[in-house]
Amino acid sequence: MRVFVLATVLLAMALPAAAQQDDKKLPPGYILFPNAQGKNVPIKHALNYAQCLHNGKVLGYSASDTTAYCDAHYPH
Repeated sequence: MRVFVLATVLLAMALPAAAQQDDKKLPPGYILFPNAQGKNVPIKHALNYAQCLHNGKVLGYSASDTTAYCDAHYPH
């Protein structure tokens, strides 16, 4: 279950910010994401591997889960 949630959250980081930005109160380039505790928080859309790693850490996901996802979706 945890891997499914992580994959869902991190996959959304790869989607264009414009498609996810329904809340007009968010600054440009930010989207709402559920953190590891399930609370929706605003976070900047990841455009590369380093930003993906940063977002995973900020959202509270483990380094191994975040790295596995970012390796698969942001080749470096």
